[in-house]
Amino acid sequence: MALSPTFVSVVIGVLVAMPASAQTLTWEETLRRAREHAPGAVAAGQSVRAARADAAGAGRWPRTNPVVRLGGEYELDFDPSRGYAVGVEQQFDLAGVASASSRQAAAHAHAARAFAEVETLDALREAADAFIDLDLAQRAFATWTELAVLYERMLDATRRTEAAGVTPRQQTLLATIEQGAVTTELAAATSAIARARSALAVLVGLDDPARVEATSPDDLPPPDDRTEEALVAFAVEHRPEFPALRARLDEARRRATVAQRSLIPAPTLSFGVRGERAVIDPREVRPNAAGQVESLGSDHRSILLAADVSFALPVFDRAQAARARADVDALTVQESLSIEARRVRAEVGAARASVAATRGSYERWRAIEASLDEATVLARRGYESGQVGIIDSVVILERIARGRIAQIRSRAEYWRARMALGRAVGVIQ
Repeated sequence: MALSPTFVSVVIGVLVAMPASAQTLTWEETLRRAREHAPGAVAAGQSVRAARADAAGAGRWPRTNPVVRLGGEYELDFDPSRGYAVGVEQQFDLAGVASASSRQAAAHAHAARAFAEVETLDALREAADAFIDLDLAQRAFATWTELAVLYERMLDATRRTEAAGVTPRQQTLLATIEQGAVTTELAAATSAIARARSALAVLVGLDDPARVEATSPDDLPPPDDRTEEALVAFAVEHRPEFPALRARLDEARRRATVAQRSLIPAPTLSFGVRGERAVIDPREVRPNAAGQVESLGSDHRSILLAADVSFALPVFDRAQAARARADVDALTVQESLSIEARRVRAEVGAARASVAATRGSYERWRAIEASLDEATVLARRGYESGQVGIIDSVVILERIARGRIAQIRSRAEYWRARMALGRAVGVIQ
């Protein structure tokens, strides 16, 4: 029997959609790889590394090395003298600023880690969506492929009966049109597979999208039966946005502290030692009023201690802008926490309602799955026995196929709703 061009295109589509050496991914493996390779998760890790680098050495002080001065003098003269001095200078305000900066840098690194969890969770949701898309496209492709093969056999039989003068030409033309429509659906499913593979490959770190396959169990777990209040309470505890915003609030407050500590002036404490020795010239003596001999020179030592403290004047810069911006950032984060609390309740409520609705549709289609299989067998037998004409058989098989597609889509929508609820409460698994 010669193969028609349409059937050849179907076979080519099957070969394109089903690579010889596929790399099959499960749901669990997809989430694991997405946590490591998804662009959002990678960018989150980069932010954490950058924050840790900024925090490295932030608490060390002084930021400039201590200044140690050593000096000596020797004067060549008939009256030789020696002098020496030792001095140490240190700006002690840098200790307080460095300490505050260290705490601020640590808070920034903590906030970066917290927000990395938010970005990673979003990356997991994106990968989960791509996995569900690929699973849906593969199942739809299998359904349309099966129907295309059946149509091709029926069309070939109709052409033979037409040649024998048994079947009218009109039936052959209508069967050809229906078979072309199914081929179009098959092409659309093939394109959907290619798009889903490309998206998923990027998100899970695979270099060859054409080899990516998704595998999943036929039945999905039941929905979460916790009440909305219990889910909201769980979300407040586990959703990463809350610790991330609280970490950002702590960082803003510590930035305000750094700005305030930076106003402290730079007191300088200096310690100097000066020694002097004078040599008495015997010629430089004279009697005093009492008639005693008095030397004009004498041996002596002197020690000089000095401490200077300075204070900032209010007419100079007091870092008002930095302190005000830190206070505004803190207020912004507090407002964001309130908004996030309202958003959690809204998202949990919407996702929970979606799960309930899609689960009902999914269960109804699961209940009539056996009926779809039986209807397919009866339609095929009716055509093969001659009890049902080709036009009626084509219409029946197409309706059955579209019922299967609706079942597949209801499964995917229920799966998406479960995943959206997981994202709303902060756990995708």
